[in-house]
Amino acid sequence: MEHRLIIREDNGYERMLPYAKRFGLLDEPLIERVEEEIALIADEKKRLAKMTVRVGGKSMTAYQAIKMPGCSYRNLDIERRLPEHLFDRLDTEIKYEGYIAREKRKIGQMKRLEGMNIPRGLDYSYVRNITNEAREKLVRIQPATIGQASRIPGVSSADIEALVIFIKRNCFI
Repeated sequence: MEHRLIIREDNGYERMLPYAKRFGLLDEPLIERVEEEIALIADEKKRLAKMTVRVGGKSMTAYQAIKMPGCSYRNLDIERRLPEHLFDRLDTEIKYEGYIAREKRKIGQMKRLEGMNIPRGLDYSYVRNITNEAREKLVRIQPATIGQASRIPGVSSADIEALVIFIKRNCFI
């Protein structure tokens, strides 16, 4: 499963910070800078959600305005409190917030299903709504868990969802 909205170049330090701290991979000044940037963006989002602006004759919060096509933090007529290198990251987080939240939910769901067992000898011909390619690969590889099945090239997240539904409905899990 791809996570393009979660795994972005602009948030790499933020995503890896817990691991870097745990294993001592970053020096303290860099850790402090990353934590400061995270806090700055969070504070600016809160401020923008309370700030009213006029866009195209309509009154709305600056946060809502940034979500509009063609509008960005950079081109809003407001006082900017972020360093310029964080402008695009803020725009991305605001514009794609709904998609990012949905992707995080899917990631959480996949983590919960990772260890779900696939019944041994399952006849994949009865599993509806999976592609022929996925069916062929599942039959050939015979994964033991949903996690293993999800990592097979050619088996999509839609195929995995159909498989999970089939197992839950028909295999008394």
